[in-house]
Amino acid sequence: MSLSEIFFQLEKKDKETIKIAYLVIDYCNKHNIEITNLKLIKLLYFINIEYMLKNNGIPIFEEEFLAWRHGPVLQSVYDYFCFGMVKASNEKINLINNELDDSKKDCIKSVLDKKAYCEAWTLVDETHIKNGPWEKIYNKYKNHDGICKHVIPNKLIYEFYSKQTR
Repeated sequence: MSLSEIFFQLEKKDKETIKIAYLVIDYCNKHNIEITNLKLIKLLYFINIEYMLKNNGIPIFEEEFLAWRHGPVLQSVYDYFCFGMVKASNEKINLINNELDDSKKDCIKSVLDKKAYCEAWTLVDETHIKNGPWEKIYNKYKNHDGICKHVIPNKLIYEFYSKQTR
């Protein structure tokens, strides 16, 4: 099955998530920054945080993050890009940019300007902040093998990070 066929089968909320993921990949490619699935997902997490902080808790993604061993994960992004980063055509990037409002584009660029140059494992460490949303959910719901796929509520993310910025 081709990526186009997979994309067509995604739910609407997941398609929006993948579109923003393509913008992150495009940014990294244009700036010669290494991008992996792990790094992509962590960058998306920080984009979500910044967007929520600027929009009174409204997330940029409808899809919620899951608490996995190496931090927050968007299942659709993990599944879609698990075999490698697929570069979108300039035409596709332009279409995605035209669909997004300026506040989302500004937020994405702001986060990428600050965090895209960080190593993936540095970003992982940042998501594992003491008493943070990921840690609370992961530690509460992981099984004896360290496996957890429980949702990290956006409300928990927003409340935690809004206190951090005061």
